[in-house]
Formats: sequence, C-alpha cells, structure tokens
Amino acid sequence: MKNRHHTEQDIIAAVDTLARRKGIQKLGINAVARQAGVSKVLIYRYFGGFEELLAAWALKNSYWAGHLPPPETGPRNLSDGIDILKGQITTMRSTPLLREIERWLLLENSTVGSTIMARLEERGTALTRAFSSLLKPGKNDTSIDTEALIALLTAGVAYLSMKSDRCNVYNGVPLDNEEGWNRISRTLENIIQKVLD
Repeated sequence: MKNRHHTEQDIIAAVDTLARRKGIQKLGINAVARQAGVSKVLIYRYFGGFEELLAAWALKNSYWAGHLPPPETGPRNLSDGIDILKGQITTMRSTPLLREIERWLLLENSTVGSTIMARLEERGTALTRAFSSLLKPGKNDTSIDTEALIALLTAGVAYLSMKSDRCNVYNGVPLDNEEGWNRISRTLENIIQKVLD
C-alpha cells in the first residue's frame, strides 16, 4: 500500500501527463482522478481542492521553486549566482511545459494564479537577496539596484524562452539555435561582471 507522499506524487504526475497531452486549460479534477487511479475525494483530502492541486503542481514544475537549492543556502559565490541564472535558460529552453505554465500564469486571473505567483515571489525574493548580496557595487556607487537588475535579467530570460515558441528571431537574436542562446548567456554574464567592476 502506498503512503500519502507517494500518492500525492502520483496525483501530481497525473496532472503533468494530462497537461502535456491536453493543455492546462482543459484540466479537470475528474480526469486527474482517473489518470492517477484515485477518487476525487482523496484529491480534496490531500490537497484541499483542485486549485490547491494546480498550485502544488505548478510550483513543483517552476524553475525557481523546484530546481534550486533552499533559499537559505542561496548562491555561495558569484559563479554560483551566474550558474543559477544560466540554469534558468537551460531549463526554460528544454522544458516546453514550464514555458506553458509561465504563459498560463500570466493569463490566469484566479485565486490559484495569485497563490502560485505569491509563492514563487517568496522563493524568488529569498534567492534574489542572497544573489544580490554578491553583486553589491562599490561603496560609493548607489546607482545600481541589484534586485531590479536580477528581476530584469530573469524576466528577460523567461520572456525570450516563451517567445521562442512563437518566433525564431527577436531583435536580431536567433531564438531557434545554440548560437543565439549562447549570445544571450554570455551577455547575461557580462552584465553581471560589469556591475561588479
């Protein structure tokens, strides 16, 4: 007999399967229960409701919530921080479902969307503060807001990743090949290095 943790993972995996097959907009609790081989009563008992299940699923698939070390550890040095930002590029590019979740969250005007965004913000803010402490410019330079800089860089990566599903080039930078993404990755690293200089 499975324990609760394994059953919860099976239910989240069922959401994953159905989202890939049918799209997020067509998900429903009955279909998820059938796919997972459980009753919908069990889903309500374990997650509190369908929106809470969607929140748990989206957070599990989020790069910032699901693919990073705990926020309290954060990046230990500048190289770690750069690797985290480059990891966002790699993960967003290689995971179509993650790009779909990002698009869905931008369009979702409901409690579940707000809940997920708030939880992602908590996670992202903790990591940004840890990373930002590594990027403090010289004592006399107060013109650089490192948290805003990281927000721009990560939002840019997310946007370009989502954009790559719809177009091959953006502002002259190819989004459909390694050469274009290597340019983006190098530029991201150069911006961070210049902040330190």
